Order: sequence, then structure tokens, then C-alpha cells
Amino acid sequence: MMELLGLYQNLFPLLILSSILLGFVGFHLAPRAQGIKTLMLTQLSLFGVMIGFLIRDGLHSIGPFFYYLIPYMSGVLLALGFGQLIERQKKTRGEIFYLIFFLIAQAACQILQSLFPGLESHYSQIYQGDIVTISGLELGISTALMASAAVFYAFFHRLYLKRSFERELFGSESGVGKGHDHFEIFSVCLIVLSLSSIGTLYTMSFLLIPSLLISLQTQGLRQSLIMIAICTFISAPAGFSLSLAFDRLSTVPAMIFFLVFSCLLLPYLAKALKK
Repeated sequence: MMELLGLYQNLFPLLILSSILLGFVGFHLAPRAQGIKTLMLTQLSLFGVMIGFLIRDGLHSIGPFFYYLIPYMSGVLLALGFGQLIERQKKTRGEIFYLIFFLIAQAACQILQSLFPGLESHYSQIYQGDIVTISGLELGISTALMASAAVFYAFFHRLYLKRSFERELFGSESGVGKGHDHFEIFSVCLIVLSLSSIGTLYTMSFLLIPSLLISLQTQGLRQSLIMIAICTFISAPAGFSLSLAFDRLSTVPAMIFFLVFSCLLLPYLAKALKK
């Protein structure tokens, strides 16, 4: 067990950073009531990453850095581009418009797999997640990008927290500095980075589960953020370590199990200690 942990120890920074950041982004998305939109953007990102794999496989003599970045950039550009177009239509057609394009993007991924059978393994790996097979260079690039995202969030977290508070209290954001709130761009970049390096199931779980379960038991924005940080920090490494100890246990489902368990238990323990 200890030998395996030593072998995969370089994975832990990526897991810890991604899990905490996804939990924080999900927390800020909750007051914005963007759950369905998040599902749509994730599926659009997955479709973009698949197109990126096609583009990458058709290119020759490209450096290893760009080799790993092409699917990521393709996913970000497609999700942001189509996301903005869909957002304009949604204003007149309602939330159901997001759900329609979520289904369209999902069908498009299936069609791509049918037309290009070589993408099937990529799609399965991205959806289920198989972080133990990530190469050293890809791990280094992903960890560096995730660390940069953490620095970016730390710089703007007060702005994001203010906007979340306004959404929760008044149902809308103040007009002051609204154009500088680039939260959606940041969240899309983070989602694409996480799903392309760790997997879609992991990304959606750590994005949505903590904010939902913690908000049911905890009041106060800062207290909720602290709870989310603790739960996500524990869950990803614990689930990964458990999957190493038991060969038949899948990595991402083990992480999700720990995430749900900790999100239910920690607020209860916090209330019990206060009494």
C-alpha cells in the first residue's frame, strides 16, 4: 500500500487542487441557479475535447506541450462560443433551452464515436476517469494549470463571493463592476481542465454534490465554503487511496462515496460540537 502511494504521490496535488476548486465553483453556481446550464456547458466541453482529439491525431510534428493542450483549448473555445450563443436564445425561451442543447451535445458525442471508432477509448477514459494512466508530462501540465487556476481564484474570490451573496439575498447582481465578473470563463476553463485530465464523472460530482449537500445543513456563505474545502480536501485523496488498497474498487466512484459521506457527516459533527 505504501509503495503504491509513493508511486502515485505526484497525483495528489492535482486531485486536491481540482477537488477544492470545483467545490468552490459549484458553491458560486448554486445562487446563480445555473445547474442545468452547468450540465450543458460540461457536455459541450466534452464534445469540444473530442473534436480536439480528432484535430490532434491529424496533426504531425507538434510539440508535446501543444499535443496535450489542443483538446483542452478546443473544449474551452467550443463551450464558451456555443455557450454565449445559447445564452442569448435562452433569455427568450427559458431554462429548457439548456436541457435541449445538453441532449444535442450528448448525441453529437455519440455520433463522433460512431464515425471515428478510435475516439471510443478517449470518450470512455474522459467520462469514467482514469487518472492513474496519466503521463508524467500531462500530469505536470495539468497540475501547473490547476495551480494557476487556484491563484486566479484566490485573487478574485472576494468578487465572486460578493456576487454570490447578492444573488442569494437579492436574486440579482449589482451593476457595479458587472462587466469584470469573468466567473463564467473561469468556471468553463476549470471544468474543461478537470474533465480532460481526471474525468467527467469526477468533475460533475465535485462540482455539484458539495454545494447541494452542504447548503442543506449549513447557513452562511463563509461557513459553507469552509465546509466544502474540508470535505473536498479529504474526499479525493481518501477515495484514491482506498482504490489503491482494493484493486477491484474504481477510483472515481470511491472518491464520490467519500465526498457524499463527508458532506453529510461533517456539518452534523460541527453542530454536535457546538452543543
